Amino acid sequence: SARLNFSRFDPVTFISFFSFVNATYTKNPIVNSQTANFISEDSTIVNYTMPLNIDENINLSLNATASFPLTKLYSRFNVSANIRDQRSVTINRSSEDGELVDENRNDVHQFTVGGNLRYTFTFKEIFDISLSTQLSHQTIDNESSADQTYFNKTYSTEGNVNFLKKYRFSGTFNYLEYQSQSNNSTIGIPQLNFSLSRYVLKAN
Repeated sequence: SARLNFSRFDPVTFISFFSFVNATYTKNPIVNSQTANFISEDSTIVNYTMPLNIDENINLSLNATASFPLTKLYSRFNVSANIRDQRSVTINRSSEDGELVDENRNDVHQFTVGGNLRYTFTFKEIFDISLSTQLSHQTIDNESSADQTYFNKTYSTEGNVNFLKKYRFSGTFNYLEYQSQSNNSTIGIPQLNFSLSRYVLKAN
């Protein structure tokens, strides 16, 4: 495996940039095979998992993140992008009374492109609010089945208020959207959370 990192931070402007590239090649890795064993004595099928070696496994990932302030607006922007390319093998086997009858090895290629955009407004130590969007587009190419494509989105907002020197009220709202472009189906899940906390440090 190999990894390359690059980072830079300007203490004057508070602008930062970070990126990395990670590549992993594994020779003879172990994967879990799925086996359906037919028992002729009582005509039942027992499914079990067995670790097996495959020829190789390849994983490549890239990430870049930039962050910069808008001082006059008491705000900050964060932007990130990522790419992941993974190639592996799935193994499905069938047997009868413990004797192997058939084995299928299928190449699987997963390719994911995503990104995140976040905006944060902070007013002194009293109040802050954040808005963010996270996107992920994934394609799965499997020899044994039709290709699958997913486009997932997460929209979030978060706010915090400090009051009476010792208390903090927080709220978050997330809307998760899972879209399968292969069968044109979409599922949306809203999430809402609130919390109230009290500082317990000695200074308080």
